[in-house]
Amino acid sequence: MKTAVLPMNAVEDRSAPLARQMAGFLAEMVRSIGADDIQAISLMARFEEDGIPRFALVNPSKELNGQEELQQLFQDGEVEKVIDGLLSTQEDGSGEMTARWFKKGDDTAFRTEEIKWGAGEFLSAFRRWIEAAAEEEGVKVEDNFATDQGLYGTENSEAFMNFLAGFDGSQYIDRAQGQVAKEFNSEESMEALAKAVELDTDWEAPMLAQLHFCSSASRYQLTDGNTVHSMLEKLSAHWGDDSRVLFSLGDFYMAAGDLNRASEAFEKATVASPEEPVVWSRLGVVQMNLNMPVNAERSLRKAVELEPEGDKRSLEMLSGVLDATGRRHEIATMWKDQIDANPQYSAAYTYYARALQMDGREDEAIKMLDEALKMLDDSLPVKRFYAPLLRTKGEFDQAMDFYEDFLDENPTDTSVMMEYAETLKDANREFEVPQILRDVLTATDDQNLKAHAQAWLIEIEQPQRVEIVKAAEKTANEGDFETALKDLKPMQNWLADYWKLWAATSAISNRVEKFAEGEAAAKQLLEIFPGCEPGYGELCTALYGLDRAEEAFQIMGRVLSQMPQSLSIAVNFALAAKKSGHEEESNMVARQIREQVGNEPPEELKKVFEELGV
Repeated sequence: MKTAVLPMNAVEDRSAPLARQMAGFLAEMVRSIGADDIQAISLMARFEEDGIPRFALVNPSKELNGQEELQQLFQDGEVEKVIDGLLSTQEDGSGEMTARWFKKGDDTAFRTEEIKWGAGEFLSAFRRWIEAAAEEEGVKVEDNFATDQGLYGTENSEAFMNFLAGFDGSQYIDRAQGQVAKEFNSEESMEALAKAVELDTDWEAPMLAQLHFCSSASRYQLTDGNTVHSMLEKLSAHWGDDSRVLFSLGDFYMAAGDLNRASEAFEKATVASPEEPVVWSRLGVVQMNLNMPVNAERSLRKAVELEPEGDKRSLEMLSGVLDATGRRHEIATMWKDQIDANPQYSAAYTYYARALQMDGREDEAIKMLDEALKMLDDSLPVKRFYAPLLRTKGEFDQAMDFYEDFLDENPTDTSVMMEYAETLKDANREFEVPQILRDVLTATDDQNLKAHAQAWLIEIEQPQRVEIVKAAEKTANEGDFETALKDLKPMQNWLADYWKLWAATSAISNRVEKFAEGEAAAKQLLEIFPGCEPGYGELCTALYGLDRAEEAFQIMGRVLSQMPQSLSIAVNFALAAKKSGHEEESNMVARQIREQVGNEPPEELKKVFEELGV
């Protein structure tokens, strides 16, 4: 990298996303026409918020950079030139910018461009900067991108500005891996992308960016289901025949439990892209969940037909359909056929072994796995499958060898790391487990997995304090709640990251109507372990006791959009809706719960149904 392009500084906060992305786009375009030595610099700040590491994209200031900031870049021996600038935009899309070029060792810019534009003229103004940067790198933009359509993908200035602003949010989420600042508003980025789609309905880039943004924001729980649904519906209004949009809609409805609409979306996607195996595969899964096994089998067989040799991943789901329809005997033969057709298809051996186990032929499965280990070029999938089987048979040494081989190639696979830790424990080598747990905590961004790993680590390293928590729970079960709370109190300083402490504290506090303490403990629990479903029940109980049922309703609405398939979350949402006077929402979800559990609900749900009036 000989030329570094800094993100432009922005006079107005609203201009900051555009300023960052302009620098990145410029560098990418100039590289694409033959200048290999130019690269954009993206600045990201790391900080802690409520004890959680987070990241923020930054623009250095609201004015032009000083020499001190620029000279820091030149300390990198590979940087010989720096491009920076200052951007200001108005609500109508007009604006102005200053772009500067500096050489290493010079305090004065050797080139400066002052560029102004009116509403609707951004593309031509931005082209001036790109052309100037290309000229300094010895290439010409017009030789490759003579038109705005060719350079930007659109001729609409407002659409492009909105696209860059929205794409900035998507890039931020990806780079921060979801650990964004609390004040980040994902809906602003989504609305910007939606506006770009609306302004140029033939331009594919904002559509694809919006699909990616919806997926990322949902995965990291940065928005709610209603917002995602709204954005996908807006996309479908313009791209309703595109299989990628239909597929995303199907995935959304599937996650929300609306299987009929999911099936409809996936069926349309198979019409739009009949040669895409993943569309047929997903349709088959939904059809099976709709109790349509004949349709499911047909769709999955179509997916298998389209999938490449040696990667027939839909066969696993087809195996489930055959098993559910009383045709288990066909599964082993189906996988054996795959092995015969492609002897180096590693994954097929693991599915074949599983099928043999299901048939009660475990000895055959073990013999086959041993043979596969000898003849496969890539035996890691077999070792991954074989290790837990060996563990159940008490063959810990070989199991650990296989786990270690797998982790040598996949050092951040946290699920295997946790299995390996369990095997070490079974082999009476628990003294090695703490380091594995620390590696898990470093490798994963999954707060729920972190909660379990941290709890296990605490139980190994602070057993006496953990025993105090267990004893307090026993004391509470015997009816002495005050003593239990008194014993738990000092542990809050020592075991602040131990979710089980806060679970016990919230539950016991609520039992004695110390609802403020119950709320605080439940919130601490859910901060550590956001997937702890009973914790939401305790939080709601505390809020009801504090006459804050509406707050409980709002919280559970957000949680339900993130965990739509959780029965306990749905129950707590329905109760919160009932207690806060939202009868329609309560009745709707209560009816869905009733349909899900059938005519013989568990005893604890009968009381809930009585309270809900269904």
